[in-house]
Amino acid sequence: MKDLLRLLALSNLIKFLLVQLLCYALFNQNTHAAWWETQTKEPEVPITYRRDVVIAVIDTGIDLNHPSLKEALWNNPGETGIDQDGNDRSSNGIDDDNNGYVDDVHGWDFTTQTNQPNDEHGHGTHIAGIIAARPNLAGYKGVAPNAKLMILKYFGSSDSHLDFTIKAFEYAVKMKADIINYSGGGYRPSALERKWVIEAQKKGILVVAAAGNDGSNMDRRGFYPASYGLNNIVSVASINQHNRLSKSSNFGARKVDLAAPGEGILSTTPGGGFGLMSGTSQATAFVSGLAAKLISSSEVKPKAMEVAQHIRQTLQKTSSLDNKLRHPGQINVSRSLKMRNHKLNRKPAEFYPDRLIKSLSENKEVLN
Repeated sequence: MKDLLRLLALSNLIKFLLVQLLCYALFNQNTHAAWWETQTKEPEVPITYRRDVVIAVIDTGIDLNHPSLKEALWNNPGETGIDQDGNDRSSNGIDDDNNGYVDDVHGWDFTTQTNQPNDEHGHGTHIAGIIAARPNLAGYKGVAPNAKLMILKYFGSSDSHLDFTIKAFEYAVKMKADIINYSGGGYRPSALERKWVIEAQKKGILVVAAAGNDGSNMDRRGFYPASYGLNNIVSVASINQHNRLSKSSNFGARKVDLAAPGEGILSTTPGGGFGLMSGTSQATAFVSGLAAKLISSSEVKPKAMEVAQHIRQTLQKTSSLDNKLRHPGQINVSRSLKMRNHKLNRKPAEFYPDRLIKSLSENKEVLN
């Protein structure tokens, strides 16, 4: 038995080292990875983290046991610790915090109505890693490795994606997330979805939303929730290693805010691995990570609108994005963080008029 245990331990060690080696090879030899790292690196001046930041990741779930992610998981304070009977609240089968969800320690899987938002798809794990992966031996880490991830799974095998999205937004608002990352969307608006984005706005929650991957002009046809036109939303397009808009990325001089790296992005994948993915989903995650850094390191906790406006004001101007985006530039983490305690322009940016949405529309959500 001892020999078997030693063999298993050795096998796990070898697997761990191979994963680290793969990550190192991808991270250090992929030219695009080197490019997006320069856009998202921290300033040389040390950053002081003054507060915890919780990011609700509404996606396909997460690899709950990924070595680079398991320490990043948010722990629901109402479902952790010991209950009055001496049982562990995380597994006592009781809705200890009376929020309607039993043992929702790290979030919720709305597709199966369970507290295990595991990722069979891979998309959510990849997004989570870009935002908040903890540093590994290969030198890889997320943009905000101190942030906590509230995992809300809305995308699964059923066709009720919009219903689950709305419930996930409601959960994030009621459980007081600081940021909602939504790397998905659809072309039909939803009154209920918009209602919860407005509730997020009232609670000071920033919503970072993907612009979509159809190469279309969102000024002509909206993509939701990115197109609701509320000042707590940052809508994100994707750029490539040549600082040009990705061919697949949606755009809009009035309805898409800004751009971030979105092609050939290295991040975490299910099974403890790493891999490359592309899309406005990945770009959105970079912006959420930057927002988390700004909130956690600012001397005074900023409001959602202030964070959004600060990110827009500190973009790296990119001429190839002229007439493509409202703010034709890409994020620069170092620049934004260096200027984080400067007096922000409190005057809201001019937002495009939002048309009246009278009723809930059927909408098939897509990943981006």
